[in-house]
Amino acid sequence: MSTKNSKKQLRKQVVLIEIGSEWLKIAQFDKSGSGLVLSKLHLEKFESVGSDLTRMIASAYKKRKFAKIPVIACLPRKVVNVRMVDLPSNEVDEIEDMVELQVQKLTPYSKAEILSDYVIMSASKSGYAQIMLVIVQRSILRQRYATIEAAGLQVEKMSLSSEGILSWGNASGSGSKGADIVLDVGATNSELAVVSDGKLVFTRGIMLGADLLKEDFEQNKEQFLQGVKRSIEMLHSESAGVIPNYIILSGAKVGALEEYLSDNLDLPVKTIDGLSLVKKRPATLDLENDEYSSVSITALVGAALAPDSLQFDLMPDVVRMRKNMVARSSRLTVFVMMMMAALVACSLFAVTKVSLIKKRHSLLRDKYETTLSATENVERMRDLIKLVHDRENPRYALISIIDHLYDLSKGDLNFKAVDLDRSTKKVTLAGTAGQSSDIRTLVNALDQSPYFEKVKETGATVMDRRTGRYKFEISCLLEKAK
Repeated sequence: MSTKNSKKQLRKQVVLIEIGSEWLKIAQFDKSGSGLVLSKLHLEKFESVGSDLTRMIASAYKKRKFAKIPVIACLPRKVVNVRMVDLPSNEVDEIEDMVELQVQKLTPYSKAEILSDYVIMSASKSGYAQIMLVIVQRSILRQRYATIEAAGLQVEKMSLSSEGILSWGNASGSGSKGADIVLDVGATNSELAVVSDGKLVFTRGIMLGADLLKEDFEQNKEQFLQGVKRSIEMLHSESAGVIPNYIILSGAKVGALEEYLSDNLDLPVKTIDGLSLVKKRPATLDLENDEYSSVSITALVGAALAPDSLQFDLMPDVVRMRKNMVARSSRLTVFVMMMMAALVACSLFAVTKVSLIKKRHSLLRDKYETTLSATENVERMRDLIKLVHDRENPRYALISIIDHLYDLSKGDLNFKAVDLDRSTKKVTLAGTAGQSSDIRTLVNALDQSPYFEKVKETGATVMDRRTGRYKFEISCLLEKAK
């Protein structure tokens, strides 16, 4: 159900199609700085809605070169049931439920055979809301939509002629203060719409048009007058507070109709050309010609004046579901594309980062290889300096160690070898002693010396039977080795 206006958007062109009882109407309007321009128009009679009409629409598009943009389709008032209903609620959810009940009461058709839509016209402080309820058979919608779509066109919206007449009435000056009746005379049918304070408060179809009036005005004028009177009576019964100021006669021009209605109704009647709001008209069609003089395009002009203010959208359910699925599919496609773009961006970022890391590693490797020889040279020089430093240290001079060992030696000791390993600072002593106790005394003296640490015998003390002396081998570390 429609309960709010369509989103406003800037339009430079609009194409409208109305498939009436006998006439096919296609009009293209352009918006310019000077106002609304009727740039292209096609009017053609047809016999039935179907494949022939589809070919007629396609041929007209090719011949007139209409803009290939989504079209707005207008349903004639004759095929639509419009009722003004007062409901005891101002809550949208409650109104929605009440509308379903009203639809079942107002039509003999089953719910599966009809499509309905409504617009909330007004809401009072007493808790009542007035709605305009539109009911149409699904078969009529499907026929017209399929005919237009088969011609290769995309239907943006399916509105009704009454909304176009409302826009036309407001633009022509009616409805500004109080209420006015707009009587749009068509070829075979007419429509009476009441515009009050800029709103459509009543609409009714009259089953007689300009064809019969022009054919025999005297015979058919009374029937037309009675249709207008019954419509005004229904207006008073449905909207008691609405009092029209005058009747605006529009659409097809029937010479004596204005005077006849003025003489037989209690309201003044004035005629306004339905195309008076159009700045330019196509030169290909002479609307004053007898062939087209009975055709009214007032509703199309009104719809073109405010295409984004058309509130009713009587789109077949199947088409609406298809559009929703296409829209959802489009959104999903966009989402997937965005995800793909994000993944590609992440992959590109990762590849770029890895590439930069590899490049950085390559630069570092090149620098390392460049400085490697210099580094090795520095290491060799440092070792050489260390070696020189060690050799210059008198403490590590072998003569100093032997001199200290001499001071520590007590008893009968004979040293055969004194070995110093500079890299590990390990000192190895080998020799013989006259008594094993002399060896113990030497070990204790070395252990207490500030020069040595970790003193131990590396082998068992063995007496040489030939000489009668004890062989020994002692290892220790210089304290500097720490």
